[in-house]
Amino acid sequence: MMSAQNKNEPASLEVGSPPLADFGLGLACVLGGLGLFFGSRDFQPMIPDTLIGPGLLPSICAFVLAFFGAALCITSMRNWRAGAQTVDNEEDGGGSAFFTMILLGGLVLVILLIPYFGFIITTSLYGFAVTWAGRAKWWGAALSSVALTLVVDYLFAHVMRVPLPTGILF
Repeated sequence: MMSAQNKNEPASLEVGSPPLADFGLGLACVLGGLGLFFGSRDFQPMIPDTLIGPGLLPSICAFVLAFFGAALCITSMRNWRAGAQTVDNEEDGGGSAFFTMILLGGLVLVILLIPYFGFIITTSLYGFAVTWAGRAKWWGAALSSVALTLVVDYLFAHVMRVPLPTGILF
């Protein structure tokens, strides 16, 4: 009796991106993370005698970006060595282009609108759009985006004493 696939043979997946494309993306993330880390070292605290300055969050983001970029590189190399033609994608394969448009297009809108509407309104709307586009219920997207925005605002404004844009319209 023959099985559809031998457990010792690599899987050849039909959907997803090629392992070498993922390796390139992972390498770009590692290099971007390193660039962000070294660039954020020059940020000086605006308030004297504070341990936490404006370079902390970019440094954390740089570490996370480089770490997950390296993980993507390792995973893509393993898949390439195993002979897989592509890497796993979403189960249903639908909606990823819409989600990508919301994620990247929304980020551009955040950059353009944050000086006018401020951090809280702009980030809440962006968080809602991304969470909703990721197939969350609308009320869950609204609650989570507002809650996360308020927590981040509190951490920056009160704990780290880093001012966030308030907007000129409000």
